[in-house]
Amino acid sequence: MAIASLRREKVNGKEPQDDNMNGLCRSDRLFSAGMKLTETEMGFPKVESVQARLIQVLYLLQTARMNKAWYVYGNVFQVTLSLGMHRCRD
Repeated sequence: MAIASLRREKVNGKEPQDDNMNGLCRSDRLFSAGMKLTETEMGFPKVESVQARLIQVLYLLQTARMNKAWYVYGNVFQVTLSLGMHRCRD
């Protein structure tokens, strides 16, 4: 939802800074809600956890937060390894 909200503002071509900041604030609120959900996850890792975090990385890259994106991607990588998704399945 955060990515869709952010992209909608860019597609509509709203130029004034106030409108642009309001759009970013709206999408950031949605992103923060998603981050809270993934940060409070408990139990064994799941494929859905990897997918949610990858979407978070995409949002962070679109909002030019490279350091945070690398941090979240590091978590994605660890969860991927723990699930064994790096192994070749024949």
